Amino acid sequence: MNPRATALLLVVAAALGAFVYLYEVRGGEQRKEAEQTAKRLFPDVSGNDVAWIELTTNDGKTARAERKQGAWQVVAPLSFPGDAVNLDGIAASLAELASEKEIESPQAADVYGLGATSRIVRFGAGGKDYALRVGKKAPVGSGTYVATAAQPERIVTIPTYRATNLERSLDDLRDRRVANFDRASIESAVVRWPGGHVRVERSGSGWKMVEPIAGPADDATVDALLSNLGYLRADSFEDAPGPDAATGLDVPVLDVTLAGKVGADGQASPVFHIAFGAEQNGKRLVRAQHPSLYRVAAQRLDEFARTVVAYRYKEVSHFVATDAHAVELSLRDEGGASLDEKLEHGDAGWTGSPEVVDPGKAARLAAELARLRAADIVTEKASDADLARLGLEPPRVRIRVLGSTADAPPLATVDVGADPDGKGSFVRDPASRTVYRLSPTAKEWLPVGLTSFRTLFAARPAAASDSAKDAGTSDTAPASPESEEHFDE
Repeated sequence: MNPRATALLLVVAAALGAFVYLYEVRGGEQRKEAEQTAKRLFPDVSGNDVAWIELTTNDGKTARAERKQGAWQVVAPLSFPGDAVNLDGIAASLAELASEKEIESPQAADVYGLGATSRIVRFGAGGKDYALRVGKKAPVGSGTYVATAAQPERIVTIPTYRATNLERSLDDLRDRRVANFDRASIESAVVRWPGGHVRVERSGSGWKMVEPIAGPADDATVDALLSNLGYLRADSFEDAPGPDAATGLDVPVLDVTLAGKVGADGQASPVFHIAFGAEQNGKRLVRAQHPSLYRVAAQRLDEFARTVVAYRYKEVSHFVATDAHAVELSLRDEGGASLDEKLEHGDAGWTGSPEVVDPGKAARLAAELARLRAADIVTEKASDADLARLGLEPPRVRIRVLGSTADAPPLATVDVGADPDGKGSFVRDPASRTVYRLSPTAKEWLPVGLTSFRTLFAARPAAASDSAKDAGTSDTAPASPESEEHFDE
């Protein structure tokens, strides 16, 4: 074949390929898109453009929601923040509605449930008003009959799940969040309960307690308070609550006031007030920013600390677990026997001397001590007599955690005392007169005497021993339930 013929064939092939791409591929996509657009009931509407929605709820109420300053607001039959997820979903469904099948030569509208008694969904977008009539389910397939106000004679079916998405209760349209706030913006919290209260404020290093006593606050407890309030959701609503005496809000079981920081314009952020009232049929009534009350699951109240000690700083020791290279234990029992044991972390994991220990137990001890939090504060200023009575002078166990530098101060020092009633051992940092009490579950990993150490830390037979090469990990996190018992306050 001569070169000119070959070149001509290449040109023809290229032209044919371009035709196939432009007509069959690109054109096919455009034709398919045009077909989909033709099937859409509201082709000029985007979900983001929907400014208002009006429908009859499945509990028989005419509800209207409007988009105001980027947020949904229910404006009828009452005023309430709207649920963004559900209302955005309805808006998107309306904008994307497309017919599955068009009825040729349709009968009277009543045959399809599209007469005067049909359910109507109205909405506005781009300055125009729209309406959709929703009728019966089709006898065959999974479609539902609908017609638009603009073309009432055109009866089509849409997927039933699309129609179902438009069937909502009034509660479905309402924001179920009891308090909608940014946790990072909260600067202070006042928590009240019958017989007590605390006030905490954010400081540069965390949270501090201002009332009823001044001092550092327990960051984890305050953070849990804000988190639990932020995730608190209503199961339902009470729109016609009785007097406070009937709802239990005259003396709330929990009352929280949150305040944010002052803005750059000098305007203070909103103040959030949440009060928990009486329990009724497994639900607790809660008042927030609106006249309607929220009904939340009664057990949610248990998530909120309601003792002063729960909000107090109770960290006994704190360091980076991987910085611990050795743990020295001075142990004794009531009979006078004693032992000085040293646990060391090396290439082979944790080892003990003079007594051989389970390396996994030693690893957990170091990890738990790195973030040791007490359950209670027994006394702020223990006397010598108090320390002796609590088994802390002399201590049953003294624990020193050492880093890699031999002459550096210990990472932590903890004295362990008595546990007279099984509610948890008394502990303290020997440099302080503050005495704490641990959770009773601490005895699962903490030696409280010589006998306890030998029981807990005894090396297991090689066949049953677990690998403990990763000495910086802990099997479980320490529990820290709150105790309400005190020796003094």
